[in-house]
Parts: sequence; structure tokens; C-alpha cells
Amino acid sequence: MACGKRQSGKSVSITNLFRMFKQDKTQPYRVLLVSATANSNYVLMNDLDVDEDDIFDPNDPQTPYLLEAICNSERDDLIRYYKEMEQRDLLIKRIKHVKWDNDEDLDDEILMWYNPETGKFRMPEHKYNGKKVAIIVLVDDAQNSSLFSNKKLLNITIKNRHLGAFSREVQENRYTKHLGSSMGLFLYMCVQNYSCQQGGIPKAIRGNISQFILFKTASEKELENIKLEIAGEIDGDLFDRVYKYATAEKHNFLFIDMDKKQHHPSKYRRNFDEFILEENQTE
Repeated sequence: MACGKRQSGKSVSITNLFRMFKQDKTQPYRVLLVSATANSNYVLMNDLDVDEDDIFDPNDPQTPYLLEAICNSERDDLIRYYKEMEQRDLLIKRIKHVKWDNDEDLDDEILMWYNPETGKFRMPEHKYNGKKVAIIVLVDDAQNSSLFSNKKLLNITIKNRHLGAFSREVQENRYTKHLGSSMGLFLYMCVQNYSCQQGGIPKAIRGNISQFILFKTASEKELENIKLEIAGEIDGDLFDRVYKYATAEKHNFLFIDMDKKQHHPSKYRRNFDEFILEENQTE
């Protein structure tokens, strides 16, 4: 989640994060954008490489259901690809041992996979060449919409990593067991207010934050709420110093990684690339 006032740099920070993700050419990504202002923000759409069919209205009560349906559709297409791969491999094995006069059904199977122009058996086709796509959902400019009161959004936020679950059969099959237990959705939200009476982020969503981007805020009350829910194991005074250091310059932000990797020296960073060591933040 990225929290900051209007024009603080929330969308830019998230776009830069996605750009870093895409530097890994081995991992395909698909970005689903939930925003009421998407069509007027060409730069954001272009930077994120968002397809027009992957833009959703935050005021449409069906939007969370459509997001989950896309996750399930990507899962089903990936399973279809590996099932076809298994069928193709079995066919090639059968051909080596077939007696053509008593296996008429084999002719139809060969026609499905054999390409007479190349003289080879074709490979099954898949948009991502058999790789599990990372589905990223970006919610932007939606805080005053009906989206955050939609119970289905709360449901997919809580279950995000477990959505698009693979069956036990798929998890145990030697062709598909490397895919893990589910497709999952990765949710990122850009908001102007962390919590408020009108259009605030529900506590069920705030409680599932794994990465938090905080820009400078003039609201002491909002900062106190963030310290209570996000700061974690460090005391309030130390958090204040970390926050002030990270946000001292315009458009800079405090990045908090709630799922810090063991080899990372701190869960706190200024922007994405500078770790903030707590012991260095003295009075």
C-alpha cells in the first residue's frame, strides 16, 4: 500500500516498483488496474503496460469478482497447457511401440499434434510459455468509491496468495507440481488517507499489509494510527526519527517491509534502495 496526499508521488513510486519487477525477464506479469481515472492517465497505463480489457471501475460491485475470475482463468489455461504437454509426450511414446493395424485411434491423435510442414510434433501453446504469470492488481484513485465497502474485496485481500488454488491432483502431477499450490493475486493500493470516517481503508485490509509506502503527512493523528498498526516492534520515538529521515526531501518516502527477508539488514528503507539501520537513528 502507498499512502500519501495528492501529487505526493504514490503512483510514480508504484510504477517504479513494477518497473523493477519487470527487469526480471524470467517472470511474466499481468497488471489489472482498478481506477476511476485510468483513461485520463495515459502515462500510468503506458508505463504499467495495462491492456484496455484489464481496466476496472471501482464503483462496479462486480469488479472484485472479475479480478478473481481472471486469476482462475489464468490458472485453468496454465493447467490446460501442461495437460496438453503430457498428452503430447504420451503420444510420442506410444508411436514408438504402436502396431498401426490395430490402433486406429492413434491417427486422430497424430493429426492433433503433428505438423506436416515442419515434420515435427508441435508444442502446446500458452501466452506465457508455460510460466506462472504474476497477477498484480493496482487500486488507484478509488478511496471515495464503493470498492472498499465491497465484502468481496475484503475476501480477496485476505485470501490473496491463496486465490486460484491448484487441486491436489495438479500439485502431485509431475508436470505441474512445480507450480505450487495457487496462482495468487498481488494487491497494491494507492490511497490518500490511511484511515478516516468517510472512504477510509477497512481494518481488515490494513491488517493484511505486507509492504507499506508512506509519504510525508501533515496529520499527526494519521501518523499515530500508522505507528500503532504498522511500526511493529520499535518504539514510537524511534519510528518518528526513521520516518522524518526517510521523508525529509520532497517525493521521498518511508518503505516498510512487513515480510523482511533474513538477509535484509532492516525492514525500513528510504525509498526502495536505502536500508535504514535503526541503531543509526539517534537523537
